[in-house]
Amino acid sequence: MRILVLGAGAIGGHFGGLLAHAGADVTFLVRPKRQKILKNGITLRTPEQTYTVPIKTILKDQLDGHYDLIIIACKAYDLPNAMDAVRPAVGPDTYILPLLNGLKQLDILDEEFGPGKIIGGFVLNISTMLPDGSIESKSPKGGKLIFGPRFKSQQDICHTLENLFNKAAFVTNRSDNIQAPMWDKFVRITLLGAVNCLLRGTVGDVMATRDGQWITLSLMKECLDVAEAAGYPLGEDSINSIATNMTREGSDYNSSMFRDLEHGYQIEGDHLLGDMLRRAEDLKCEAPLLAIAYCHLQTYMARRERERRPEELG
Repeated sequence: MRILVLGAGAIGGHFGGLLAHAGADVTFLVRPKRQKILKNGITLRTPEQTYTVPIKTILKDQLDGHYDLIIIACKAYDLPNAMDAVRPAVGPDTYILPLLNGLKQLDILDEEFGPGKIIGGFVLNISTMLPDGSIESKSPKGGKLIFGPRFKSQQDICHTLENLFNKAAFVTNRSDNIQAPMWDKFVRITLLGAVNCLLRGTVGDVMATRDGQWITLSLMKECLDVAEAAGYPLGEDSINSIATNMTREGSDYNSSMFRDLEHGYQIEGDHLLGDMLRRAEDLKCEAPLLAIAYCHLQTYMARRERERRPEELG
């Protein structure tokens, strides 16, 4: 099976690198600068081991035919460029596994390539690309990749992928109802991003305020209501774990979107909060606090665009 991984950063580099280490036929679609960094292999640092894995890299204009599986691991705002980059590699028998946050990517990719090609999936992994180009994961056992068929026609390919992924040094979970765990993560990351970014602090910072807890729990209810209205209610254990994590005093729990916002970077606000709010409106769910949080992020993005330096525009 020929696998093309778009993105050799914290997610694509980590999981793609571990697949390559396990003997899978993996090629990374990268930019020229990243290709130079990876000429001697990709270094993966996990709690258990450090790997330096020889890998194949390719530039967009060097794509050599169709691939059996394309793994897309980029930020949501880069998805349009990612689709343009991988299009020459998509053939009649190609499947695409996007490892992005949220749900909106499924709708976008369905429209572009056809829903039968797009497998559901996401990862649970805390990883960072370090200044030297290596990737450090703080998650035990290599993190977790959850995936599964969205249609009966994808059962066979998902069985094949399960066997392949099980050979790699990360945890693989196949779900035949993949939309349910995807909704669970969608609620979690949207809620965390909304609380962190709107109130501009970690969970512990927010819990140190007079009104932080009720604002957090109110935002949580709004997100849970949307999931239930969409047909994917979260279970009691999941709800309890979210409430516990989101109200723990002294916690440094925070989202990558909050960290990006604090550094002045581009954020996935539209893909997460904006999409949750649109679904709330479509499903007639009240979500006033979510609307305020999303407006906060829209204002940040508008100001960021206005203040962009000339070199960024080039």
